[in-house]
Amino acid sequence: LEKYLGTNWEDIKTTEELLLARVHQLERREEILQEAYKKLKESRFQSLESQNQKKNLRKPLGVGQLVLVYKKSLVSQHGKLFENKWNGPYRITKQEEGGSYNLEELDGTTLKRRFAASHIKPFPRPMTYRKSIFLKKKGDNHISANLGLDLHYLLYFHSKKKKKKKRSRSGELAHY
Repeated sequence: LEKYLGTNWEDIKTTEELLLARVHQLERREEILQEAYKKLKESRFQSLESQNQKKNLRKPLGVGQLVLVYKKSLVSQHGKLFENKWNGPYRITKQEEGGSYNLEELDGTTLKRRFAASHIKPFPRPMTYRKSIFLKKKGDNHISANLGLDLHYLLYFHSKKKKKKKRSRSGELAHY
């Protein structure tokens, strides 16, 4: 603090001492400004580096990869808390030099604008179940099939596939 101020202001008692302190302050002005500029530049560079390190944790997305795009307009809209915040999927066609991405619809229609890397994320691919599974049909033997089915779908399907037994009006058991 003494370096920047150059004077102990509490010790000044007379007009002459005050004028000398102000002259000294004005003489050192350029030096102080240069040092402040240098420190500000260093601080901004360090801040930029730390932001880049935080931001670059994700691997770069590749051309042809499916992505989702963040709906930035929902941020300023009141009452949209439970709205779907992501559009897509879209396919990446090109990554620009600044880090933004050009996208296209799945049918090949190119989107007009570019999207910042911070506003897109990889489209989550479902886990696939690629093992031989057994399918059972009424009256048939087990049929083995090698299918690429979504594991989540299979688990959901199995949990919902419980047969309910109800009695019809005639009193017979019926399977639904």
